[in-house]
Amino acid sequence: MALEEINSIADLKSYIAERTRETWEDRGIPYYLSYVASDLKNRNVNYRDFIGASKLSQWAATNDFVDVKYVAHPTVKAKVGFVPSDAEFSFEVDPKAAGDGPTSASLKRRGKALFQFVEALSNLPDDVLVDLKIPASVLTALLRQ
Repeated sequence: MALEEINSIADLKSYIAERTRETWEDRGIPYYLSYVASDLKNRNVNYRDFIGASKLSQWAATNDFVDVKYVAHPTVKAKVGFVPSDAEFSFEVDPKAAGDGPTSASLKRRGKALFQFVEALSNLPDDVLVDLKIPASVLTALLRQ
């Protein structure tokens, strides 16, 4: 690591460029922002001292860097980072995942909400359940949350 200390925004950008090149050469993958944050934390560097209140992803997307370029996956929010400027890189996109439909995580969350609702109903006394009527619109609303 050529940079021993990070004392300025220029040092931070140089560090990111250096780590981007190393990550690309060693693993052939982007230097993801999650790596940036954890690497800086391991060096006891608080990146907020340099970028202020901005989110790291916002700052990275709106700043110019020497020898590296910002890349972002079109559908996976967490896959953002840097690759060398001269690298040919694009994220592979699963055509099924790129559609407008709900993600599997959101479907699981919605199904869980419906299940929890029915589970809560099962705790009601039998005499209450006999007369209980729940419109289908209520049940489907739980799936649309």
